[in-house]
Parts: sequence; structure tokens; C-alpha cells
Amino acid sequence: MVIETPAFFEMIGYIGDRSGPKMQMDLPRDARWYGFGDWLAVRPRKTWMVGGTTHAADALIGNSLSSFLAGERSFVALFVRLRRGPPCASMARKRGCALKVVLTSVVSSTA
Repeated sequence: MVIETPAFFEMIGYIGDRSGPKMQMDLPRDARWYGFGDWLAVRPRKTWMVGGTTHAADALIGNSLSSFLAGERSFVALFVRLRRGPPCASMARKRGCALKVVLTSVVSSTA
């Protein structure tokens, strides 16, 4: 992966090989995204409609990287912040800064 940062809150990512970047990632420029093996996690800074679903700003959504590169855009919400504001600094202050956790099970078959 190659990452270009044209502005402070902007990221443009490219997938490629040792010879260089081959394909630009189809993600919002202001989103933060991370690759973990065959998983792609995205945290959009603004509300993002993708694959027929609207994802809230600051939500953490995920998709299989290989599926994403094949054109699949069905992200799953992993964490959704219930209200925006500064992050909670301690467990005692978490009452007003709760996170809705969506548990998903991922079943992968290695046939």
C-alpha cells in the first residue's frame, strides 16, 4: 500500500506491488483506514453512504480487503459512537460517552 496525504485530514491510498501503485482505493479522502491481513477497517470523518448503507461519522466499519478490491462494498458496522464529542478519559465519565458495540461473527472457511 502507498499512502498520499495531500492535506492534513486527507489520505489517498493505492494498492500495488514492488513495481509501484496499481489501483487507487475507492474510499473518502477524509476517512482513516487500516489494513490487517485480508481485512479493511474504515473510520469516516463524515457520514458516508456506501453499498446502499449510510454509515455515521466516526463509526468503525469493516470489510474483507479482497472483497473490497473485487468491488464489494457491503461494510459491517463494528463500533458506532452514540454522540460526538471529546473521547472519554476515564471509566467514570463513560456514562455520557457510550459506544454502541455491534458484535459480528466472521466465519471463514479454508476449503
